[in-house]
Amino acid sequence: QALRLAQPVMQLRGQGAQTRPPVVDIGSFNGNVVPTRSSPATDYTTIQGGSLRTFSFRSPSIRQAQVTIGSDGRPVDAQIEIWQGPGNVPCKMRVYVEDGQMYPFSAVVETPRGPNTVAIRNTGPTAYPIGANVNADFIESPSPECLSSPTIIQGGALRTFHCEEWVKALQVLLMTDGRPLEARIELLQGPNNNKQVIELYSEDGLDRPVFLVIATPGYGDHVTRIVNTAPVEFPMTASVAPHTFNGQSPARSSWGYGQDGYRQDGPAFAPGTRAASVPYPSRGYAGGDYYDPNRVNPSGQRSVPAASASRSQAEAAKERAEAAKVAEMAAKEEAQKAQAAAYLAAEAARAEETAQKLREKEAEKLQLEADAARERAQASAMAAAADAAKARQAESTAAAVQRPRVPINNARGAYQPMSRDQPMSEAAGKAGSGLSDWAAL
Repeated sequence: QALRLAQPVMQLRGQGAQTRPPVVDIGSFNGNVVPTRSSPATDYTTIQGGSLRTFSFRSPSIRQAQVTIGSDGRPVDAQIEIWQGPGNVPCKMRVYVEDGQMYPFSAVVETPRGPNTVAIRNTGPTAYPIGANVNADFIESPSPECLSSPTIIQGGALRTFHCEEWVKALQVLLMTDGRPLEARIELLQGPNNNKQVIELYSEDGLDRPVFLVIATPGYGDHVTRIVNTAPVEFPMTASVAPHTFNGQSPARSSWGYGQDGYRQDGPAFAPGTRAASVPYPSRGYAGGDYYDPNRVNPSGQRSVPAASASRSQAEAAKERAEAAKVAEMAAKEEAQKAQAAAYLAAEAARAEETAQKLREKEAEKLQLEADAARERAQASAMAAAADAAKARQAESTAAAVQRPRVPINNARGAYQPMSRDQPMSEAAGKAGSGLSDWAAL
């Protein structure tokens, strides 16, 4: 009998293999800002460059959604919009990340009065795909110290928040009193070295606040710069506090930045834990020593560590140097202004001199034209006088030619014209004799 083989079928490699490989390796995110209870990595959707993906929530009970965007180490350039009804975009963000693996983007957006749709567009080139996940089940929330450390930023104003190297991620909460929210958040490491830039807009900062978790991995300090790009009529409130710490950070109390400046209180905690805090204007670590102005030593005087005093002197010297530098810059500006004023005055004098020369040349030209006109008038007058003399001479000649002829006595009795040189009396006599001769006849 012929050997019958089983019909070939397609089989998966290994038992329990996933039918769809993960698009983005979330475990490789060094920023550690993805929620620990978030959905599996397979829920991340690949969005190619120039493409758009939408995530809809039809249930009106969903009031928040967390958006996480990362990459395999390439830059991230994306645009996030919240759609509520046709043509209604109550909230939108533009995100740029230098490295989507080390600095993944994570934001919690409000979706009240559903249904809402979260639209994510990869505005980068096709060579830069991104992985996006929109989660509505496990949402990160601001910590108590973040909620209790608000800072008011007026329209057009700028605030910076320093983050030390043991902080692995920051939490930022932006909201208003019901007015529009328009801001720009930048994460810098070094001078003008933007690691992450977020531009956001919300039509109602009270109904739709924005909560961000910004990763700050690596060595060196980071600075978070928040700019209120709205007009001065639209102030906003920003709350900044640490989110997670790395494993080498010392035990510290929970802290934050508030309206009264630096704040720190509560029991010491291990990395990754949080505790409630009460604002203090000037409590903290100074030169490695903890400084509390409200703590009184047994001698009845407030405790001020020596390191704090030396640091205060260094800061005072630095402030004096900065003041001297500012004064020097002001003096340079004044000198430049004076030089510019002198240059403008010299230019004005040269322009006036040039105008005076032009006026003199114009006057000289007019004088020459007047002299020429006067000479032409004199010549015309002399020519007219000569013409008048010629006319009179012509008239006299014509009168002489038209004088009458006188008769003379001759054999034929004809008239003989009087010559020009003959005297008038002689002609008259001849005329008289002729008349007598006529009478005799």
